Amino acid sequence: MEDAVVDFRVEVGGVALLQEVNLAVVFEGNAALQHDEEFLALVRHCLATAATGGHIEDEGVHIPVRSAVGEGVIVDVRLITVALDFLAFRDAGDAQLGLLVESFEEFAVRTEKALKAFASGKGAPVPLARLCKGAEEAISYYHLIDKVRKLLPFDIDGIVCKVDSYRLQQELGFVARSPRWATAAKFQPEQGETVIREIAIQVGRTGALTPVAIMEPVRVGGVTITNATLHNQDEIDRKDVRVGDTVVIQRAGDVIPEVVRVIEAKRPRTSVAFKIPKKCPICGSPASKTEDEAVLRCTNLLCPAIVKESLKHFVARRAMNIERLGDRMIETLVDEGLVKSFSDLYRLNFESLIALERQGEKSVTNILESIENSKSTTLQRFIFSLGIRFVGETTAKTLANHFGTIEKLEAASLEELLDVKDVGPRVADSIVKA
Repeated sequence: MEDAVVDFRVEVGGVALLQEVNLAVVFEGNAALQHDEEFLALVRHCLATAATGGHIEDEGVHIPVRSAVGEGVIVDVRLITVALDFLAFRDAGDAQLGLLVESFEEFAVRTEKALKAFASGKGAPVPLARLCKGAEEAISYYHLIDKVRKLLPFDIDGIVCKVDSYRLQQELGFVARSPRWATAAKFQPEQGETVIREIAIQVGRTGALTPVAIMEPVRVGGVTITNATLHNQDEIDRKDVRVGDTVVIQRAGDVIPEVVRVIEAKRPRTSVAFKIPKKCPICGSPASKTEDEAVLRCTNLLCPAIVKESLKHFVARRAMNIERLGDRMIETLVDEGLVKSFSDLYRLNFESLIALERQGEKSVTNILESIENSKSTTLQRFIFSLGIRFVGETTAKTLANHFGTIEKLEAASLEELLDVKDVGPRVADSIVKA
């Protein structure tokens, strides 16, 4: 097949870039960042530089899939040129690709040998697709790729098993956004050992008091980990996690750090069981929980932590999309007393913003333009941006389609809400109390 030049859509921080990419086969595949240390160092530097005007939710370059699309990272795209390779998995014109010509054993030996040659710079890229004859061979393929994945010039966190027939794929269809004809099989995450320095309490936008283990830095799966959520008191008690403990940690799904277990043989004799305080660490208000929940919550709706986290949700890309208001600016606006609610954002003016530290005329103008642009949004986005408990993007869309206006939603009774498709008692009660 002749090389084809296609428009490949890449998004970094919500900004779409159209790049020309030379491809030999353009059907099914993934974009992957080159696993090159110099390139990764450049990416980290650029992200750190750009952070002053936006926010970074994670070290995006370390996450195999998300790093290629820039999800969760707001960054000035002019600072960096992203090098992407396209890896074709199959050609629709030749569905078999000769993948059953050799036995699985022959395929495994050839693939590992070719990958080692490629990793040493002496070979060509290796097609990794395999049409498996039954579940046992698919499991063998999973273990093979898990064994050789460190030889790949990019990061992966699992494989995808799919029904091969396009006709059957069409018949099986989708559930929401997930196909019935495909499933992901994740690899076991890498683990590391470290020591818990302290357990801090963070307060989220719903007032939830979340214990977070602050640990000695440890490298796991290419990422330096220092923090891991402990979720709630029940989870702490179940694992018996204490300050000073030596613990085994891993990245769940190769993304989220978590404490797997405590190494009790290394526990200090002076350690004591940890209990989450009954008062909010930010505002000092009482914390309580309902009978059906394991999470303690701050009871003060005006708690600075709740206000800040609610505002961060409100301005997020999938909510009101006020892209120039990053986490750091939200923190500053609340700390300076300029913003206490969503509506206060729309009362900000040039004079109040230019008086803030490290704010120039251009950045202030950009912030005000972003706020103004957010007024032209959809009802679905607005409902989602309010951060009502149990109301995610799908429920927000359902409510928007059913009521049509925010005024009708506000006036809706509990009974009217329960008549809406997919809205149950818990969601309806949360909307009424919002």
